[in-house]
Amino acid sequence: MNTKKMTTMEFGRQAEQIVCRYFEGLGAVILEQNLWVKKYEIDFIVDLNGLLVVVEVKMRRSNQFGRLREHLQSD
Repeated sequence: MNTKKMTTMEFGRQAEQIVCRYFEGLGAVILEQNLWVKKYEIDFIVDLNGLLVVVEVKMRRSNQFGRLREHLQSD
């Protein structure tokens, strides 16, 4: 994947496609994608074997500002 020439929007959409294929490979059903609730977007709502999973997709072009895991919060 050549990320240098992609716009931010294209990069984000490609990241979402990767996540979508991942969940489909697990046998999950994508119930919603890019759902807006007030001013917030939920990237995916997934049914994974009866478990409702809410997914926020995060992907970076580099580790210049730290590793992705360092930017995840549980609140």
